[in-house]
Amino acid sequence: MRKRKKKRLWVHPLLSKQPTEGEFVVLFQQLRKDEKFYCYSRMSCREFDLLLAQIKSKIELKSKRGVSPEEQLIICLRFFATGMQYRALEYSFRRSRSTISLIVKRVSKAIWSLHEKYVKLPSSNEEWKNIANGFEKRWNMPLCIGALDGKLVRLRKPNNSGSLYHDYKHNFSLNMLALCDFRYRIIYVDVGEYGYKGDANVFSSSSLKAKLNDNLLNIPEPTNLPGLPDSDKINYFIVADAAFPLSLNIMKPFSGNALSHQQRIYNYRISRARRVIENVFGIMCVKWRILLKPIETNIESANWIIRAIIVLHNFLIDESTTNKTLSMVDHETEVNRDLENGEWRNLLSGSEPLPSIQQIQNHARNWPVEAKMMRENLTIYFNSDIGSVSWQEKMSSVYIKNASVLRKKLAEKTPAENAEECLHKNSVFRNAFFR
Repeated sequence: MRKRKKKRLWVHPLLSKQPTEGEFVVLFQQLRKDEKFYCYSRMSCREFDLLLAQIKSKIELKSKRGVSPEEQLIICLRFFATGMQYRALEYSFRRSRSTISLIVKRVSKAIWSLHEKYVKLPSSNEEWKNIANGFEKRWNMPLCIGALDGKLVRLRKPNNSGSLYHDYKHNFSLNMLALCDFRYRIIYVDVGEYGYKGDANVFSSSSLKAKLNDNLLNIPEPTNLPGLPDSDKINYFIVADAAFPLSLNIMKPFSGNALSHQQRIYNYRISRARRVIENVFGIMCVKWRILLKPIETNIESANWIIRAIIVLHNFLIDESTTNKTLSMVDHETEVNRDLENGEWRNLLSGSEPLPSIQQIQNHARNWPVEAKMMRENLTIYFNSDIGSVSWQEKMSSVYIKNASVLRKKLAEKTPAENAEECLHKNSVFRNAFFR
């Protein structure tokens, strides 16, 4: 007599215990009354409730048996905060992997829908001038309206993608281009370019460059440098690293190892202002550790996840009453201006938070003459009695010493013709620059 097959269960016994044993029912409710809720969700209860109120209508399900908006949000935040696999979240929340996958995508899209409130480019002269005033006051960088950089966010190998998402470090990745203000807030982001593209290529195809070229951002007209009313007028500009093209809108360091003393001073001042964007990426990686490992979702979901994290970064700066996010940044001693590592660097144990986008060689060096003249004017200004800062001579000497040591180390691993380019992209070099 043939044995009757056992009926297949529609719901795994583990998942069926969700109403009484799921993490949302037990641990989440307990932590809401405890100060450890911040470590658990990366935000306070007040911030969690404020975020939930803004996205609730977008993630609420019609079915009465559906997952509540509150549980959906905490599942998504735990995924961002830990980078846990869906299988691990399935065991803890007692929700199936397919359900968790849908939740993460749905909540990520809902959070990104807040970008017009939390992540937006200034639209008026006055807003740009406020940013420029902030950079001048905090970083001694006049007429600067942002710090720009690009990073690689690693992915699980996409199906049928060929080499499009294959970056120079042999990982599959998406490019993320971000512009931040002096307060460590991201004011522009472009996510989704293929991993094989370099900084300059990603920027060239971005909407930011198109808007800059077409004068669509209402950036103030060129003006005199502070204290020099009779000097040539220069453009408001963005600071970037050596990978980006020099233009009237973007100022970058001088490259090469035969730099004059004045050029090294200029490089120090530009790189000091650029430190803001490095801290932004570092803080995001410490808070949202999913960025430290390949994101194991499809490309579309990964794109939404990255965008949601950008919004969360600004949300926590704008809405926090404790200022915990900004307490993690690098800071300088008041007397000697020595750099002291921010908490995020210590938490990452010295590892690079996100790989930099590959620098593409620009053999033509066909930068506009006006841009070169503008950089020269800034160089003169930073070395003048009016534009200099008291500690720059000391910091420039530290730069020369550390650059020499690192150049030798890199030369052992890097072809000679690429050593200088690698040096300027090397995160260890950038950190050592300020020691």
